[in-house]
Amino acid sequence: MELILKLREEVGMAVLLITHDMGLVAQTADRVLVMYAGQLIEQAPVLELFDHPAHPYTRALLRSVPGIRDERDRVLASIQGIVPERYDRIKGCRFAGRCPHRRDVCGNPQTYMELGPDHKVRCSRAKEAELNEPCC
Repeated sequence: MELILKLREEVGMAVLLITHDMGLVAQTADRVLVMYAGQLIEQAPVLELFDHPAHPYTRALLRSVPGIRDERDRVLASIQGIVPERYDRIKGCRFAGRCPHRRDVCGNPQTYMELGPDHKVRCSRAKEAELNEPCC
C-alpha cells in the first residue's frame, strides 16, 4: 500500500481499491463506493460516509470494524443471514433479507437518491429518523 500511495502522489494517478478493510479505506480513500450483491448502494466522500452512513449495510459494515478506542470486551457486530445467490432476480433491495430495518417498501425497486452534496444511497428508507441515529 505504501508503494501504491507513493506512486499515486508522484504520478498523480487515481487508485481503485477493492476491499472490505474499512480501516484501510479510512486511511487511504478520498471517496467510497459501497456495493452489496453486485449493486452500488452508497457513495460519498470518505469522511461523510464514516460520519453519516445511510444504507443499513454500510452501517452494519462500520459496526463490525474494531476501533482502537474500543473496550477489550467489546463484541463486534455481525451481519445476520447470508448473501443471496440469485441477487440479479431480486426486484427490491438486495440487502432486505438481512436488514433489521426491513419494511414492505423494501420489496419495491430502490432508486439511487441524493442525500446531500456528493452523497447518494439506494435505500427508500434512508431519510427516515430510525436510520439517521448515530451509528458507529
